[in-house]
Amino acid sequence: MRGGSKDNRALSKLLGLARTRAEDVARMVADLESGLASAVASLNSLDRAAAHEQSMDLSQLPAAFDAGRYLDGVAARRSALEATAETLRGEIAAAKDQLGDLFAETKKLEHLLAVTRRAEKRRRSRNELADLDEAARARAWAGRV
Repeated sequence: MRGGSKDNRALSKLLGLARTRAEDVARMVADLESGLASAVASLNSLDRAAAHEQSMDLSQLPAAFDAGRYLDGVAARRSALEATAETLRGEIAAAKDQLGDLFAETKKLEHLLAVTRRAEKRRRSRNELADLDEAARARAWAGRV
């Protein structure tokens, strides 16, 4: 009689763990997407600043300003931000795949739990009917004696 309830408890625990993992991965996806948005915003800001600097009259800049070095630095920062954004896109895709797998696992566990509960209910019903049949046989036997 306890086997079904043990199965239900075990499946319930597994389902709870799968849901918790899915929530953790969903939060991770949100954090990664926030990081990606920040990287893209930094890229856009850098591009605007570089465009503004290039549009300036070079005669207004101090003599010690090395425009070539500055633009090289901007290119290096841009490259680093693009690499970061690409890395984040890959991590987001992987996390979303993992989230899909966890969703499928959750659905399977929910189905197994429902099947196990239905089987437990049918078993209890059969046992109750068997107990009633036994009681009826005992009354019938008692009436004969």
